[in-house]
Amino acid sequence: MFKRFGSYGLKQLDTFTPARIAGVKKHAALNTTVGEIDVSWLESAAAFHDVSPDPYNYSFSINRIVVADIPNRNSDAFPKSEIHRWNANTGTQVWKTFEGKPLYFEHNQVPKDARGMIFKSFITVEGPYHIITNVAGACRRKDPDLARAILGNTRPFFSMGCVADHIRCSVCKKKFSEPKDFCKHVSENLGTVINGVLVYEELLDVTFIEQSSVADPAALIAGKGNLDLQNGAAKKK
Repeated sequence: MFKRFGSYGLKQLDTFTPARIAGVKKHAALNTTVGEIDVSWLESAAAFHDVSPDPYNYSFSINRIVVADIPNRNSDAFPKSEIHRWNANTGTQVWKTFEGKPLYFEHNQVPKDARGMIFKSFITVEGPYHIITNVAGACRRKDPDLARAILGNTRPFFSMGCVADHIRCSVCKKKFSEPKDFCKHVSENLGTVINGVLVYEELLDVTFIEQSSVADPAALIAGKGNLDLQNGAAKKK
């Protein structure tokens, strides 16, 4: 199993405060700009991660978090077929495994140090690119400074965390489950170009485990927040 992290350097698409949220069965669902969000799981998750069980104690943001087929700064990429694959262990598509996972600060993956939760994931489409977009909530009770920074766009960048059972080399297309078996492309030339092909890892059999607020990501794709959500669809601003 491989644990991977990656930042795309993409600004959050939109923000909305709890005051702008119309509550529907307060502790069962929220009604937001991206549709109804189930929060029936929040009380149990909150006890595990030491965050608030009340959804109205969160400041929410909508974040582009993974762009399929585009390598991130760590030379990892998620094929489009992988993010849409059925994850039998969780009974969901891979992109949906983000839901109910913690929001951390700089990938500090200590369950009780979570700063919030991921409330919803969905797919948006920009041209040929399929983008995993998350609705994340920063807990104002747990970390009010971070919640204000995210909401105020002074800390607008996010990064994903995942585990992958296999990786595949972008050059030779060999699939590996153990680092000792890696080809020379991946083990010695990651991030370089060989015969016109960029060497990177394609992550396979993926489960997403967290999203983090990060200060200084490096993006390999253009644009910061150049999409907006209108009636649940991604649109050019």
